[in-house]
Amino acid sequence: MSDYQVFGDVLAFDSTYRSNKYKKPLVVFSGLNRQKQTSILGFALLEDEEKPCVVVTNGDKAIRSAIVEVMSTATHRLCGWHLEKNCVQRVKDTEFRKVFKKALYANFEIDNFEEYWKTSVESLGLLDNGWVQSTYETRES
Repeated sequence: MSDYQVFGDVLAFDSTYRSNKYKKPLVVFSGLNRQKQTSILGFALLEDEEKPCVVVTNGDKAIRSAIVEVMSTATHRLCGWHLEKNCVQRVKDTEFRKVFKKALYANFEIDNFEEYWKTSVESLGLLDNGWVQSTYETRES
């Protein structure tokens, strides 16, 4: 279950004003978990003060829908930390975790990424793993 579904009763929307190296406003969407600790639901780097150019989230479907509806020009990206966490929970193969981390953070050309992914998933016998397949399919959404 996603953080937003569980902890979405309170949603904080906070921004910094040009205090990062890009000199652009950064907005953080956060809520509180059951221990009253801050839970980051997503963040966005704003091109200007009115609309984000990129929004990074944990992949929650409700938040994704809201981004499409309210911030239609923004590019949506999944949070690397959440992707790694989900990988550890859903795929027990430690070799795949290394492959996944490289696929996530390395600077591949598209063709090279596709070949790396296909070869790795096949060689590790994960073609039928639902999480591996669905995560791959959402790479461009």
